[in-house]
Amino acid sequence: MKLDKIITFILVIGIVFSVPSQRKVKQAKKRTINIAGIVIDSKTLLPIKDAKIYDKNDKVLTTTNKDGYFKTKITYFKAGEIEFTLGIEKDGYQYFEQKEHWGDLANKINATYYVGLQNKQSNTVAFSKLITIAGNLSYKTIKESFNAIKKRADFINKVELAKEGNEDIFFEIDNNFYLINDTGWIKTHSKGDLISINGEKNVPANEINSIIKRKDIKAMSPTNLHGAVFEIFTK
Repeated sequence: MKLDKIITFILVIGIVFSVPSQRKVKQAKKRTINIAGIVIDSKTLLPIKDAKIYDKNDKVLTTTNKDGYFKTKITYFKAGEIEFTLGIEKDGYQYFEQKEHWGDLANKINATYYVGLQNKQSNTVAFSKLITIAGNLSYKTIKESFNAIKKRADFINKVELAKEGNEDIFFEIDNNFYLINDTGWIKTHSKGDLISINGEKNVPANEINSIIKRKDIKAMSPTNLHGAVFEIFTK
C-alpha cells in the first residue's frame, strides 16, 4: 500500500473514533421528597421528643421537637421508581424502620408519617401510617389528620388490652360491640346479632364466648346467609 493511502486510512479511523456518540443517554432526574411527621409512644400516644430520624446510610436527617414533630427532605438522583428508608431511634424504645418503594413520581413529593414507637417496657406494638398531603408540611397542617390516627391507635390498644388473659371473641369496647379474632375485628350492630358458626347453627353474639375460642377462628365476615348477620368459621 502506498504511503499516502496509509496516511489517509489512519486519518479516517481517527476521525471516526473521535466523533462523540450521538446516542442519547437517559439522565437521572433530581427529585426532592419532603417528609414531615409526628412520632408518639404507641401505648400512651404522647409525643416523643428528641427522636432521631435516619436515612438508609445511618445519617441523622433531623430530630423531633417537643410535639414529636419532625420535617426533613431526601434528594433522590436515580431515574425510575423511588426507594428509600427512614429509621427512627429514641433511647428506651425499639428501633423503627420504614422502607418505601414508590412508582416513578414527579418532583417535589410530600409525605407525612405518623409513627408510634414501642417502648421497650411495653407489649404495645409499633405502628406507622403514611398520608400524602398537598401543600405545606407544617405542624399545624399535619396535626389535622393526627387525631384520627391517634383515635385508631387508642382503639387498637383497647382491643389488645381486652384480649389479654382470655380466649373470648365477643367484647364491648366504648359502648360498642365487636367480634375479635387474632387478626382483626368486626363491629356488630347489637349484642343480640345472630352469628353463624360454620354455617351449621346460629348463636347470639353475647353467647358465643361460651361456645368457641378465639384461637380456633379461621375466618369471620358479614353475611346474609343462614339467617345470620355475621359468620365465623373454625374449620
